[in-house]
Amino acid sequence: LFRSAYNIPSATGVELTVDMIDELAKHPNIAGLKDTADFEHTCKVLCHTRGNDSFGVFQGMENCILPALLAGAEGGFAILMNLLPKEYHDMYQAAKEGRWSDAAAINIKMSNLYQMMEKALMYGKTSRQNTKKRFSFLNQMVKPLL
Repeated sequence: LFRSAYNIPSATGVELTVDMIDELAKHPNIAGLKDTADFEHTCKVLCHTRGNDSFGVFQGMENCILPALLAGAEGGFAILMNLLPKEYHDMYQAAKEGRWSDAAAINIKMSNLYQMMEKALMYGKTSRQNTKKRFSFLNQMVKPLL
């Protein structure tokens, strides 16, 4: 059974260190990491795990996905992907095909949404009901902009 590690220090209050992740990457049942720490941390993880073909690093912050792909990440998982699946797919495809200017254009088109999403998710309580309301609000804001 393969599992992945999830580093999200903003929610857990604990950051998986690069050395910890390096050790996890060597475990035969750990297949990857979703890194929702800062971009510098993701780059360090990529450097330490490079060459380990059985371990993938995925970025979890919208604004860091494209730079992480450029640095060698396998991909990303982020909230806006649920609202903009085609845009993220197209950006990922362009990046994997080496069409970095096309990927950057898509990323720039979505960049103002990153900050709006962060503000919307930070507003109010963190209950499931409020989260659904914020996603509905975001969906209404996003579609006319694209």
